[in-house]
Amino acid sequence: MAANIVLTGFMGTGKSTVARLLAAELDREFIDTDALIAARHGDLADIFLHRGEGAFRDIERDLAAELASRDGLVVASGGGMLLDPEVADVISEGARVFCLTAESDTILARVISDKSGTMRPLLVGPDPAGRVVDLLAQRAIRYGSFEQVPTDERPPAEVVADIISRLDAGAADIRGHYAQSALIERVAAALEAAGHDLDGLSPAELAGFDEFHLGGHAATTALVDCLELGADATVLDVGCGVGGAARAIAHSAACSVVGIDLTPDFIDTARWLTERLRMQDRIDFRVANALDLPFGEGTFDAITMLHVGMNIDDKGSLMTELARVLARGGQLGIYDLMRVDDGDIDYPMPWAASASTSSLSTAAGYQEALKEAGLTVQSSIDCRQLVVEAIQALGGSAPAVNLGHLMGAGWPRMQENMISAFRRGIVSPIRIVATKPSETA
Repeated sequence: MAANIVLTGFMGTGKSTVARLLAAELDREFIDTDALIAARHGDLADIFLHRGEGAFRDIERDLAAELASRDGLVVASGGGMLLDPEVADVISEGARVFCLTAESDTILARVISDKSGTMRPLLVGPDPAGRVVDLLAQRAIRYGSFEQVPTDERPPAEVVADIISRLDAGAADIRGHYAQSALIERVAAALEAAGHDLDGLSPAELAGFDEFHLGGHAATTALVDCLELGADATVLDVGCGVGGAARAIAHSAACSVVGIDLTPDFIDTARWLTERLRMQDRIDFRVANALDLPFGEGTFDAITMLHVGMNIDDKGSLMTELARVLARGGQLGIYDLMRVDDGDIDYPMPWAASASTSSLSTAAGYQEALKEAGLTVQSSIDCRQLVVEAIQALGGSAPAVNLGHLMGAGWPRMQENMISAFRRGIVSPIRIVATKPSETA
């Protein structure tokens, strides 16, 4: 499941309000640690008064361990909860932590106007304003160790949007690289110009552009042949693009396929093409992030991923998330471009405009991430010869409808740089098949 999102910060910075809205926006479970402690142990003020702050922090420490064992939460932590380094380390493990901030005057105004009408336990006394200033100074170093999100003069919805933009920064870079305006219209015009009937398309007529990876359909077929897919299998195709590989899998294995991609333009086009081929009853396409899949544990019998990992830097989180939705005994088939030798790579590439947004890795890096995710690597094969033969089969001429129609005017240079790196032996397509151990393994 997706990593937890934890909000920390001083009282009155809006943690509970923002976390609740954020959870609703992301369709996640919301946890307010203070509210949960109150439900289990009684009023917080009474705990502080009769048992002391130390007892309260012990309760928070136990709760931190409990929440760290779960996934997919949005947590509003108590203002002092993450001040304890031990608690912070536990609850932050694998989580994204944001610290909400506000000026002392803002905090005091919010706390005083709190609809509960009850002064926070730590501010009870003759000078609450001075107490806020003192506590902020005491906590500055610990709060400063987390990613800061200002809340002064910002409505909660704006703060939520800020956090989501930070969570989605990498995804936004990928979407921006692949996004193309009026993609369906351009593809339709190119197909009609090539003499194809839009209401009677065949897979062969889409072969020049719909399987967006080196080796095209031959590479997809070779990957599918490595997987044990029955007619009742359900397959997830990660980074499906315009759906060519997903359609090829559904056709060759006669199984059900779900394709996900970050780019809405690609998903819309994938659906449109699939309807033209009358295959929509077997294939479902969704906009989704491979690092935060909207599926339950063990949903899929097999997962395929073709030329996707070059866009995702955190291979460990990627493989962990794929392993989560893969059924016991299921197989994960990867066909990615990987670095196989040292040497400079020229950009742009089909997957990245510059080196700063490229996440090329080695086969060893993939295998390590797979093993850490609990998967067993069955095979790892360099498919260079397959690609050489596929390029030779094209005969040097581009199909009438080709990848230039997907990637725009920059495609020729991207293609040139990719083929150059391939021919110089710097990158090569590697096929890796891994299995999730069965219950009895």
